[in-house]
Amino acid sequence: MGEEAISTAVGRCVNDLLGPRAETVGQQLHAVEEVLRHRARGGPALWLHAIDEWAGRSGQPPETVVALRDLAERVVRAEEELRRACILGSGEVVPTVLACYWGQGVHLARGAMEVGWLDRGRGLNYLHRAGELAYRWYRSPRGLVAAQLLPACLAGDEDTVRWAAAALPPLLTPPGLLSAPLTP
Repeated sequence: MGEEAISTAVGRCVNDLLGPRAETVGQQLHAVEEVLRHRARGGPALWLHAIDEWAGRSGQPPETVVALRDLAERVVRAEEELRRACILGSGEVVPTVLACYWGQGVHLARGAMEVGWLDRGRGLNYLHRAGELAYRWYRSPRGLVAAQLLPACLAGDEDTVRWAAAALPPLLTPPGLLSAPLTP
């Protein structure tokens, strides 16, 4: 591939991740997104009921319903793990995993602008859009980061979770609190 072809391909990828379809989840995270949207629809108390109701209306086979219910329970456990690691805030839940794609889009846009494969104006528009999307979907930076880590938690990627637990809390702490003296 020549540089022009790479530039075009990168621009298309950034557009796929941050453009008009940015609020569409990819196949690899589709089931996670499905259960999260049912929690948003039914609330935590009726989450499993919302999954059952949707599955009945859409004619899902029993094994799919069992798998979605199991996934919902795994999401709850993963969110608890993220709370214990001081990444997800108390009482906060992950509303969507779309931030996984937006994060990739931001990195790709920034890198492409740096090497000249993406026009700076277009790149900045994509970065602005990523910020707008994050602000619309996530209550806090902790929720945004937790959404990006949720797939690793669900996959049992303990190294990523351990790294995040060590690296992220200081980054999510307001600067004044980091330098405040400790009181006995």
